Amino acid sequence: MLSGMNLFSGHFSLRGKLIFVIMLCCTLALLLNNLFIFSVETLEFKKSKVLRLFILADVIANNSTAALKFADNEVAQETLGFAVADITIHHAILLNEECLLFAEYETKTENFEHDLLKKLFCSRTPSHFYTSDYLYLSTPVIFEDQQIGSLFIKSSLIDGYSKLTRQLKFFSLLFLATLLIAFLLTLKLQTYFLAPIKNLLSAIRHISEHKDYSIQVQSYTHDELTLLADEFNAMIAKIHLHDQLLSNQNLLLEQTVEQRTQQLLTNLQQLKLAKETAENADRAKSDFLAHMSHDLRTPLNGLLGYVQILQRKQDFPEKYLNEIKIIGQSGEYLLSLINDLLDLTKIESNKLELTLHTFNTTEFLTSIVDMFTNQAQKKHLKFHYQVESKLPLTLFGDENRLRRILSNLLDNACKFSEQGSINFTVSYENGQIIFFIEDSGCGIDESNLQAIYEPFNQFSRITNNDGVGLGLYITQYLVNLMQGNLSIKSQLNQGTQCQLNLPLPARQYVAPEFNKYESVSGYQGNVKTVLLVDDNISNLTILEALLSPLGFKVVSVNSGLACLDKLQTLTVDIILLDMIMPTFNGLETCERIHQLELSPPPKVVMITANAFAEDRANCMTAGCDDFLAKPVLLNQLLEIFGQQLNIQWLYQKSPTVNKSTLPLKLLRVLVADDDQICKLLIENNLKEIGINVAFAKDGNQALRMIQNTTYDCIILDIKMPYKTGIEIANHINNHETPNSHSYIVIMSALTTDEIKNSTSETSFDAVLNKPIDLKDLKDLLDKASKKAVITESQNDNTISS
Repeated sequence: MLSGMNLFSGHFSLRGKLIFVIMLCCTLALLLNNLFIFSVETLEFKKSKVLRLFILADVIANNSTAALKFADNEVAQETLGFAVADITIHHAILLNEECLLFAEYETKTENFEHDLLKKLFCSRTPSHFYTSDYLYLSTPVIFEDQQIGSLFIKSSLIDGYSKLTRQLKFFSLLFLATLLIAFLLTLKLQTYFLAPIKNLLSAIRHISEHKDYSIQVQSYTHDELTLLADEFNAMIAKIHLHDQLLSNQNLLLEQTVEQRTQQLLTNLQQLKLAKETAENADRAKSDFLAHMSHDLRTPLNGLLGYVQILQRKQDFPEKYLNEIKIIGQSGEYLLSLINDLLDLTKIESNKLELTLHTFNTTEFLTSIVDMFTNQAQKKHLKFHYQVESKLPLTLFGDENRLRRILSNLLDNACKFSEQGSINFTVSYENGQIIFFIEDSGCGIDESNLQAIYEPFNQFSRITNNDGVGLGLYITQYLVNLMQGNLSIKSQLNQGTQCQLNLPLPARQYVAPEFNKYESVSGYQGNVKTVLLVDDNISNLTILEALLSPLGFKVVSVNSGLACLDKLQTLTVDIILLDMIMPTFNGLETCERIHQLELSPPPKVVMITANAFAEDRANCMTAGCDDFLAKPVLLNQLLEIFGQQLNIQWLYQKSPTVNKSTLPLKLLRVLVADDDQICKLLIENNLKEIGINVAFAKDGNQALRMIQNTTYDCIILDIKMPYKTGIEIANHINNHETPNSHSYIVIMSALTTDEIKNSTSETSFDAVLNKPIDLKDLKDLLDKASKKAVITESQNDNTISS
C-alpha cells in the first residue's frame, strides 16, 4: 500500500500509473477468485469424504454385530480388514460394550491414547473431527436398538491435499497467463487512452514556448477526453482574448506611468523648492527670534544689572527703594515676556516644559483681577469678579503659565469690548479649577472661530487689532500641556464666552525657600580673580560693580584676542566670556583658551543674550564649564561661582527687629471701598509711607479675601454693594477666619458717635472719617501695628508654653 502511495506521489508517468493500476486490479481479482474456488473445493472435499467414510463405517459396524455379540475376535478382525479397500484409512478400531478394545486394524504403526478414544467415541451418536493431516470418525454398533460397541476410523487427508496441489498448479499457470494477457491488453489500450492527453500536453508545451494561442487540440472520440479538449480550447481562446486586452492595457498603463512620472518629477521639483522656501522661512524666523532675543536681552541686562547694584548699595536712599523695586519687577516682567515669545520655538520643537510649584490662590487671583480691573476701567468697562465655590488656599501647578493663559483670555476680552462688561468667574470642583470669562464685545463669526487658534493668524474681531497672532495659539498649547480644556463660544456682535478647566490639585502651603544669595557680603579664603571678556563696556561695568564689592579681583578686556593675551601674564580663577564678539567669538575664544593648556586651568562660563537650548549645547561642546543667559541675575551668577570655585559665602548680619516698633511698611492692609477716587487716594498716600495695600471693590470680594488671607488692618467702607462694612465686621467677629485678631476700621462720612449709635452691637477698633486725613490714617496704622505686635507676642508665648 505504501509503495502504491509512493507511486502516485512520485515522479511516475501517467502511462506507468495506468499499467500499475490495471495489473494491480487483475491480480487482486484473480487472487480473490482462486481463494474462493479453493475454499469451496476444500469444503466439498471434506463433506464428500465424511459421507463416504460414514457409509463405509455403517457397513463395517453392521457386519461386526455378530462378532461383538458372540465375542468372535477373528471374525471382527476380518471385518475390519474390509477397510483396506480405502487406501486413505490408516487405522480401524472396534470397541466392545464396555468401550474396551475388541479388534484393531492398522496399516501403519501409530500410538493411540485409548482413554482419549473412550471419552470421544464411546457414545450413541456418530461424530467426527479434523486435524491438520487426518479425519477422525466414530459410529456406534447397534444390535436390536442397543449399543453393543463402537467403531473408530482414522483416515488420512492426503488425497484432498494432492487434489488441491494439482489445482494450485493449474491456477498458477492460469494466473500467469491471465496477467500476461492483461498486460498486453493494457499496453494496447493505454495508447488509445493516452493519445488525446499527449496531444493536450503537446499543445500546452507549444503555447508555453511560443505564446501561440491559435493552436487547437483535436479529439476523435466522444467521451470525457473530448470534453476536456473542448474546455481546453475554450480556455485558450479566453486566455488569448485576455492577453490581447492585457497587452492593450499594459500599453495604456505604460503611457499613463510615463505621464505620471513626468508629473511626479515636476511635483518633486516644486516640493523641493517649497521645502527650501519653508526651510529658509523657518531659518529666517529662527534668526529673527535669536537676534530679537539678543537685542532685547542686551539693554535689559543693563537695566536689571543697575537695579541689582542700587538695591545692594548701603547708602542708597531708602525712600527710593520701592521705585527701584518696581523698576526691577517691570524688568523681570519684560524678561518673562521675552521668554514667552521664545515659547514658539520650544513649541515647534516640542520642548516646552512646565515648572510646577505651590502658589497662593488668593494672591494669584487678586493680582490678575487688580490688573484687569484697571485695564477695564480705562475703557469704561465694568469688571465683575466672582468666586462661586470655596477655593483651596494653595494650588500646585505652573503659576507663570497659568498667569499667561488668563492674561491672554482677559486681555482679548478687554481688547475686543468697547462697552458693557467683563465677567470673570472662578470655581473649584473635583480637583479642577474652572474659569469662566464672558465679554460683551464684537464676537466672532462661527465660520472663523477655529482660525483664532492658528499661529500668526491675525484674524480679529475688530480692524485695529495689535499683536503678532500667537496669543491663543500658545494659550491652547499650554492648556493641552497642562492636560486641561479650553472651549470658546462666540457670536458676531453678541460677545464671547470662554471656559477653562485645569486639573490643579490643592496642596499644603510651603513657605518660599530663603534666598541665600540675597545677603551675601563676601566669601572665605584667598581672593579670586575674575576675567570679564565682553565688547560691550556697559556689560563690563555692571558685572564689575556686582562682583567687586564682594571681594573679587575683577579684570576686564573687550575682545577674545585681548583675553588670550591677558591669560599669558595673569593667573585667573574664572572667566566670564561673552558669546557674541568681533574677531574671535566666545566659542572660538573658549577653544583657544583650552589650547593654551594653562595650569591651573581657569573655569569658563559663557554669558550670552542667546538663550536657546542649542546655544547652551554649543557652549558645553566647545568646552565651557557653565552657561548663563542675559540679563545676568546676581543670584544665578553667585550660584555658578559657588559650584565652579567651591566658595564658602559670608552673609551680612540681619538687623534685630524691635517688635515694639514694627515698621508700617510690614503691615498687611486690606481696603474695601467701591469708590475709585477714595481707593486711589488711599493707595497713593500709603505708598508714600511704604505700605502696599490690597483692595476689594465690593462686599463680596472683601468677604472672600478675608476668608483666605490674613491682614493686620482691615478698612471697611460702611456702604458698599452686596455687603456693607458693618456686615463684614460682624462676620469677622462671629466666624472663625484668619482675621479674628485684625485691627478693624469702619470708614464713613458719618461722625464717630453717629456710627457707634447706629451700630451698637458691632465690634470694631476705630473709625476713619471721610474726607480722609493722612495724619488720621497714619495714627490708625500705628495702632494697628501695635495690635499686631501684641498678637504676635501672645502667639509666641502660646507656642513656647
